[in-house]
Amino acid sequence: MLISVITVTLNPGELLERTVSSILEQSCHDWEMVIQDGGSTDGSLDQLPDDPRIKVVTGPDDGIYDAMNRALSGTRGDYVIFLNAGDTLSDGDVITDLLLRIEELDRPELMFCDYENVAGRRTMRLPERLSSVGLFRSVYCHQAVFFSRGLFEELGEYDTSLSIRADLDFLYRCHARRPRVRSGHLGRRGVLYDGAGYSSRSDLRALKEEELKRIRTRHLPTWKRITFSILHELTLVRLRNWRFRRSLQTSQTLNR
Repeated sequence: MLISVITVTLNPGELLERTVSSILEQSCHDWEMVIQDGGSTDGSLDQLPDDPRIKVVTGPDDGIYDAMNRALSGTRGDYVIFLNAGDTLSDGDVITDLLLRIEELDRPELMFCDYENVAGRRTMRLPERLSSVGLFRSVYCHQAVFFSRGLFEELGEYDTSLSIRADLDFLYRCHARRPRVRSGHLGRRGVLYDGAGYSSRSDLRALKEEELKRIRTRHLPTWKRITFSILHELTLVRLRNWRFRRSLQTSQTLNR
């Protein structure tokens, strides 16, 4: 079984070397890496090691998801993971453990793993299966999902009319598929998420919200959107109140 790692780049600097190094450090060699580059001029591609498992494809694209679709067509793996430059696998045994777990679960179509948000210094656990509530709340980190190649062959590629959240749209399509997509969980942390990708830019916040609205309207009936919005707001209020109480307790302790 082969795992394909796809990284889309454009002048990534030293971040690309960090990602590539984490793949080269894997104890299992059943992987390939496709770097789809939009025409970098910063010399980052020149620093890549000479390894036959690493394939670099250079050429213009029409955005991140178009580049990801192009990279998909050039991969051979049974499962695919998309890592941005700067994202890494968390340790050298991730692919080894992943392949063992995939066989244990009889080859599910989606495999999730926990991930550490490096910027936020916290580890996040992904659910073991897709749910409409989880999708509404965008709890699934795209970089912590291993996709069976068959899903893209059956459901199509990423929707390039979406420039920020086509990854979420694809997961909604996976959730809507009948028969239901089978999924599993690695059972541990597998990815260190850099958290500084294209979608995190503050100047794109309005576009991100507009795309989220489009995706939810496309995939969820009105009653679900209203219900989930209310639940989301109520949960956020409880979370803010909990944090406020904790901050008060900490302050009182320090002042004693």
